[in-house]
Amino acid sequence: MSEKKILSISFVRDGKRVVIKASASGSFKFLVANTNSGRPRMSYKMLSARQVIEHEMIKGADPVLTLTNGDKIRVYVGGDSSYLPAMSEGIIEKHDKSGIKKDKKPKKVIIPNYPASKDTKDMNDTDEYDFEFPWDDSHGF
Repeated sequence: MSEKKILSISFVRDGKRVVIKASASGSFKFLVANTNSGRPRMSYKMLSARQVIEHEMIKGADPVLTLTNGDKIRVYVGGDSSYLPAMSEGIIEKHDKSGIKKDKKPKKVIIPNYPASKDTKDMNDTDEYDFEFPWDDSHGF
């Protein structure tokens, strides 16, 4: 069975179908409106597949998923955006999870800095022996 990843998401705007293709990381470049100092600004944001299909502009615009194996799946069957079918939800979840890159860098190990002990005597440094040597150093052994 071929892997079902989303190649693109399309929706209807002004009577035409608009296609948003997935990037190499699996996210979708989408134009969103922001307000900056009371002024509306348009900017591109990278959104997950779930964020795209749940966006107010796309939700009611008959979104369709195009998969890498060529299948096309309507996200909301019958145009009812209040219900997300399990098949669509599963494909979207799998796509969004596969797009998450794992950090290959080793994690930094933090060693806590403990204060030095007040007892400076080394427990392993003793002047006494646990047992006496069976020889005498004066004989040159």
